[in-house]
Amino acid sequence: MNQQLPPTLRPENTAPVMLSELAKHFGFSAPEHDVSLTGITMNTSDCQAGDLFVAMPGAKAHGAQYIAKAISLGAVAIATDSVGLAHAKDLSVPVLLVENPRKRLGELAAFVYGNVAGQMPILFGTTGTNGKTSTTYFLDAILRQLGEVTGFSSTAERHIAGEVIPSKLTTPEATEMHALIARMREKKVTAAGIEVSAQALTQSRVDGLVFDVAGFTNLSHDL
Repeated sequence: MNQQLPPTLRPENTAPVMLSELAKHFGFSAPEHDVSLTGITMNTSDCQAGDLFVAMPGAKAHGAQYIAKAISLGAVAIATDSVGLAHAKDLSVPVLLVENPRKRLGELAAFVYGNVAGQMPILFGTTGTNGKTSTTYFLDAILRQLGEVTGFSSTAERHIAGEVIPSKLTTPEATEMHALIARMREKKVTAAGIEVSAQALTQSRVDGLVFDVAGFTNLSHDL
């Protein structure tokens, strides 16, 4: 039986960002021509019109192999490393050279979605071997009792001001994480709990976020 993955929660309205502005901000070479970006993704399963598609090395293949598919789905620009450039010739869309794209993914997504200091919900991050999910749910209940409009991201679910979808990963990839935070901002969420796995930290999935409060539950052998 094929089980459909839950959708990525994106903001309903995103202020467009010019590719040239992004390139200038991060010190990349100027693109061949300029385009307007309204989203960013590293997965063709999530690719939408107006996206910057970030093609980077994966566990089994390089994301650059899927550039043509991303463009057919509406990607308007590509960001990839030196290896990916071999698959990015004679394209109809501009290409940015971004070395070590996974390490840059969080800050790129933060820029595209406008997740900047002073405009974010209060962010509570919880990490540790055990108890992260329970702590995130307890925290959400406390914050709601205090009158906050809440959101959270956990192993089980993503919540945004009462909107609920099941989770794909304990901590989503950086592009999905920043889309989630941007949607929280759009829905006037004032406080959000984020469950942060060890794998998420090693894979830079929460890069580009600044947590106001960090909680560490415990450190033990993970069976």
